[in-house]
Amino acid sequence: MALVTLCDPQVNEQGRELTRHGSALFPIACYHDALSLGAVPWHWHPELEVFTVSGGTAIAAAGAERFAVCPGQGLFVNTQVLHAVWPQEGSDCRLHSAVFHPRLVGGNLDSVFWSKYLQPLLNEGGPPCVHLDGGEDWHADAVCAVEQAWTGCVQESPGYEFQARERL
Repeated sequence: MALVTLCDPQVNEQGRELTRHGSALFPIACYHDALSLGAVPWHWHPELEVFTVSGGTAIAAAGAERFAVCPGQGLFVNTQVLHAVWPQEGSDCRLHSAVFHPRLVGGNLDSVFWSKYLQPLLNEGGPPCVHLDGGEDWHADAVCAVEQAWTGCVQESPGYEFQARERL
């Protein structure tokens, strides 16, 4: 089971997070953050990040955009995008987050998964973030898939690596 933590990433002078998320064999880390312990400060990293709100309401900023993220919603943050999260005033907010290298889902740089799906997302024309707020039909499915990936990683049941990769 994931420990509830205070997300306080160590960053360099440019705001790049220095934490290693996962390993070379399985480049993902999952966190359960309690924003009542403190906000997630401004930072960026070369990994993708996606989080869902498991309680309370979060205020999230990614690039120049800000969102209120409620339970059952989430936020996808692209690589190298400056972002931060804090609780809405008076809210005991908790997040389930997954920070993962694009190669976890894209495979090799010469694979169809990388060239057809990841490369367009990671290029300059890709979105800095996507608020999974239910505004599109696929948002609820995406939030559910993120939760399933997060739960699989936290529980580490047999084959969870396949489940996490497939869901993300």
